Amino acid sequence: SIIIITIIAALLTNFADNVWVQHAFAGIRVAVCVLILNAVISFIKKTVIDILTLVTFICVFIAAAFTSLKTIYIVLIIMAIGVIYTIVKGAGKK
Repeated sequence: SIIIITIIAALLTNFADNVWVQHAFAGIRVAVCVLILNAVISFIKKTVIDILTLVTFICVFIAAAFTSLKTIYIVLIIMAIGVIYTIVKGAGKK
């Protein structure tokens, strides 16, 4: 696959200024965006199962989209909240 990608990359540099190639890539970008959106919607439908996961999703989305907070910090914060929630929930059942 690396050989094929290298050949395609070499050929694309020769045709990058071609109007037809530019229009083709514009269409490909739209298709990729739709595929990503479809994956996100499918992911949300499978993972947002209660109010806690909905609130978590909204908070993570806002933090990732509208702040400069690094993704690793978001993951660590949500992981810590999940651990604390599980400990508190488990302590309430005893």
